[in-house]
Amino acid sequence: LAASDLARGRHDRARGWLAQAALGTPEDAIELAYWRGRRLEAAGDEIGAVRAYAAAAREDPASPFARAALARAAAPALAATAAVEARRLAGARAPTDLHAAWLLAPGTRIGQAARAALLRRLADDPGTAPFLLLTQVPVERWPLWRETLETPEEVLLGLGLWREGAPAVGARFPPSDPSLALTGSLLLARAGEAPRSILLAEAIRLRTPDRLPLALQPSVFHALLYPLPHRDALLAEARRRRVDPHLLAALVREESRFDARAFSGAAARGLAQLVTPTARRVAAQTELQRVGPGDLYRPEVSLALGAAYLAELLREVGGAEHLAVAAYNAGPPQARLWRGYCASDDPAEYLTKVGFRETRAYLRRVLTTREHYERLYAGAR
Repeated sequence: LAASDLARGRHDRARGWLAQAALGTPEDAIELAYWRGRRLEAAGDEIGAVRAYAAAAREDPASPFARAALARAAAPALAATAAVEARRLAGARAPTDLHAAWLLAPGTRIGQAARAALLRRLADDPGTAPFLLLTQVPVERWPLWRETLETPEEVLLGLGLWREGAPAVGARFPPSDPSLALTGSLLLARAGEAPRSILLAEAIRLRTPDRLPLALQPSVFHALLYPLPHRDALLAEARRRRVDPHLLAALVREESRFDARAFSGAAARGLAQLVTPTARRVAAQTELQRVGPGDLYRPEVSLALGAAYLAELLREVGGAEHLAVAAYNAGPPQARLWRGYCASDDPAEYLTKVGFRETRAYLRRVLTTREHYERLYAGAR
């Protein structure tokens, strides 16, 4: 209700509705802060709006609502107020304030000073330092050599057979030791075990204190969280179908974690998690022509069909990525229905109007992940 009013330029009723909005997840908090900022901005409270936008952004700067919040804070109407607020926050001591100052004034002297102060604070914090200073542990320091190897998989690890010993990596390279877990994740990735590598990297991130932004952790860790397996095939299919490779990579990561053997309860298969009827319909319109269920486990087939289906959805919605991603998850009719609830073309309004919690979470994840791929692989086209 609040989003509907604010999208139409009305703000007088939104405050009461936003006060009643339920918070179920951290992502809900980001969304609510964004709409509070929109209400305050519409009411002429510039400083209140900037502070609400900063609160949305510091939770997860890559999330779609955070990016929308920062864009509004940087727009001409609020840019001067945002600079004043960034200067105030940069003089604070709390990591959350320093982070907000950096986000509100990126690339400026104030923003860079806030980032440097935040780094120093986190490096001196025993709770965050191990996660900030993630490094690969040398082979000779692995606890693996000082322990009894009890299972066949552990013995295979000891022999350097990482693919065969992959099931034992989580126990022998635990996230309770962040750098050791980073090492395990890196070695799994090199062995072609992307799903297990991502899982271990995500376990590290889950243990990371909230006050440490992902952007300050090492780039090697970012690449483990958001890898690009099957890179050549994925980029080739993205070019062939004229879709953004970063969006395609984000979709595949969130669908299957790059597990070519993935199989869902809805009988979706492979990297792109297509069900057989959809795959056959899309294949009939491509050079693949005919495919069976088993073909969907072949990475090159799944990527080709996934890219073709994404291109089809993008054409249907006029290139609006958020609508295409929603349609990929919930189906085109449902995605169009939610579009009919919107008073504007603002993606933020659409995200708020999506009625299925599963699709809302999926849409947030894919769009957030797309931002990470854009930053990590800017030259990959």
